[in-house]
Amino acid sequence: MNTTTSSSIRPLASTATEALIEDVLCTFAISSADLPAEGHQFSDSASAFQRVQQYAFSQGFAVVETQKDEKRQLRVFSCVHYGKRTNKRKLTGDAVRKEIYREMDGVDEEGQALRQRQGLTRQSECLFAVTIKRLCYRRGVLKGERMGMWTVKHRNLSHNHRLEANPFLYPEHAHLHPGNIIAISDATKSRNRKGTYRQYLRAQDPKARQLSESEYYNLTYERHNTNENTPVHIIERMMQALTDAGFHVRRRWVETFEENVRIRRLDQIFFVSDAQVAKARRFCSGFVVELDAIFNTNATKMPLALTVGVDNCSSPFTEAVPPRST
Repeated sequence: MNTTTSSSIRPLASTATEALIEDVLCTFAISSADLPAEGHQFSDSASAFQRVQQYAFSQGFAVVETQKDEKRQLRVFSCVHYGKRTNKRKLTGDAVRKEIYREMDGVDEEGQALRQRQGLTRQSECLFAVTIKRLCYRRGVLKGERMGMWTVKHRNLSHNHRLEANPFLYPEHAHLHPGNIIAISDATKSRNRKGTYRQYLRAQDPKARQLSESEYYNLTYERHNTNENTPVHIIERMMQALTDAGFHVRRRWVETFEENVRIRRLDQIFFVSDAQVAKARRFCSGFVVELDAIFNTNATKMPLALTVGVDNCSSPFTEAVPPRST
């Protein structure tokens, strides 16, 4: 099969599909959805993945996260056609989709016989991969610690498959289709009526995107019906956002008993950046800082925070932080 590189141009689709693709690219707020250059930095891994996925959409393929190493703070985004497909029947020839097999009459451009791909596998051993990693400081007081930003590196930018003219055919991009909201709404109504997939297709709005059979029946899965606006989900997303932004985050929980029922409440959230840690180490390197917060000892019954320590010049210092006046 022919090998294409990331610089190849996506084949043109129909006029209507090209118009939809241009509308989606305009929503990205970028003109060409270029691949982030090596050394480009992102504040969080989700933003980096979104940017690479936007590039993939503009080029006619899709990416998935194939490696997530928390210890090394590494993420790998690969083409969805990564990996080696199985060939249990021991057939010869390159496996292609049914549409391509029929279009080329079972023979590639070099006259070699092709075989029709069996099942729904997308694997074709594609090598396209982009990595992002939080690098370590090489010098200074933070030497050896991870940076807050994620740095891009191009592992391989070549493909061994044809770029898709209509990127909406990839499930990873299906939600970008302007008719996706209508399609989800119609499918949900049909599922609530316990309708079959064929009944849904017969009653489908012609302007809507057509859901696949698996997408249609997956609407009943719990992951599609989970309410992500509960306080627990909001707090977890906030903690993840702070962590992805490079902050060191800690939580303090308080447990109480009400009517013999143990209740666990979130009392405090503490987060600090690498820059703040560096300044604290320079100010009190090798010395001690003691914090003490007292309450119910003044007329207003409000907390009073006292700070006592020794700075890097071996000079003692004290600080009192009274409550804000109202």
